[in-house]
Amino acid sequence: MCSGAACGFAHESVRGGRHGAVSLRVHADINETKGRTMSRSKRQLGVGIIGSGFMGQTYAKTVRDFVEGAQVVAVSGGSRARKLAGDYGVACLDSYEALVARDDIDLVCVATPHACHGEQAIAAAEAGKHLLIDKPMACSVEDCDAILAACRARNLRSSVTFTQRYRIGFAQALEALGRGELGRVLEIRTWQLVPEGMGVVPAWQMQPENVGLLLGHGVHNLDAVRCLTGREIASVFAKCRTLGGAPVEGTSDLLVTTADGGVQGCALCVCFVRAGEARFPAERLRNAGCVRARPRGY
Repeated sequence: MCSGAACGFAHESVRGGRHGAVSLRVHADINETKGRTMSRSKRQLGVGIIGSGFMGQTYAKTVRDFVEGAQVVAVSGGSRARKLAGDYGVACLDSYEALVARDDIDLVCVATPHACHGEQAIAAAEAGKHLLIDKPMACSVEDCDAILAACRARNLRSSVTFTQRYRIGFAQALEALGRGELGRVLEIRTWQLVPEGMGVVPAWQMQPENVGLLLGHGVHNLDAVRCLTGREIASVFAKCRTLGGAPVEGTSDLLVTTADGGVQGCALCVCFVRAGEARFPAERLRNAGCVRARPRGY
């Protein structure tokens, strides 16, 4: 057991932070959930955070510093939960069950190891809470479907966080493509190179139950294909391998076909790279030109 689109939220860009702040804007319109009417004129949206690592800290800072009409109420889970709660002056709870049971929490941010996402998100939805889940949504299709079913049954919002969409380079490339000045997308080549290698991967991400590095990190590249083409992925051919005896894959190469028949290339390499390479470069080949984006900064 694991211990330790959100209600009216819309994503927008915020500059700052090593991986980019998760920016959320609370809509001023009234949201009704389980007979409760929530609006900025009545009270702030209560946010509970499950997980106290990098993303748990990012959610807490974002809600406090960038989200008008919301406040962090409680934190649960992880060895740093007590310190995180203390830093923000909120309650530190012993279990995620206690967190989702609170009446003053409307939205739950799930920022725990991937194997915990399904269980914790379902519990939050069943308790009537809206969801913001760090990618990947869960570790199985069945868990993803169960989360969505629980939200639909209770008229709840659910969103998965993909922070790379809001890096400056990516956002500018998307704007250029949206203007149509480069024509139709013919091919996307996106890769993620981690110069420091497997030694910088957190220990919990090396545990096979957390589905490895392709879905833990390479999912950003797959999301780039979806976002830049505006199409869903129809099929994937992949070669994943491990070097040096690591328990999860360190290198993955993918050939992705989108629903419109487009063929895109994605690569994730953590095992061996050239020193100093950018982590999230991407190229878009168009029938009227080529765009290369190195999404530095936010």
